[in-house]
Amino acid sequence: MTTMTIKEKRTETATHILEVAKDVFAEQGFAGARVDEIARRAGVNKATLYYQIGDKKALYAEVIHNVLSNAAELGARAIEKAQTPEEKLRCYVRSIARTMDQNPQMPPLMMREVASGGKNFPAEAARDLVQIVEILTNRTQGRP
Repeated sequence: MTTMTIKEKRTETATHILEVAKDVFAEQGFAGARVDEIARRAGVNKATLYYQIGDKKALYAEVIHNVLSNAAELGARAIEKAQTPEEKLRCYVRSIARTMDQNPQMPPLMMREVASGGKNFPAEAARDLVQIVEILTNRTQGRP
């Protein structure tokens, strides 16, 4: 039997909480989501949720940031292998589609954000979106 460190257990718990939160935020939006519900579905108490992630705003920001930063990394890796601008664009679009396929909660979550005028959209997630676009524009214009 493998013994996990406290940090590994915390990471596993935090990851689980974020996955559950992604579902709840997609279903109910930021305003409708309740920390009590997220904790209940994750099988943890609210104190654990707050300790692992933070408050509702931090939880929401982390959910979106995790997906978008992973999308940026996937896009960057995909583009590195491509030779022509057309091939880079195709690889980039495929990587974004793969991210959305792996995170089906994101389209409804993002649509709720758009409908609210970006009222709760975290600044960190906005930077992630900028990074995603910059990856494509910088790499297709011959920049590193």
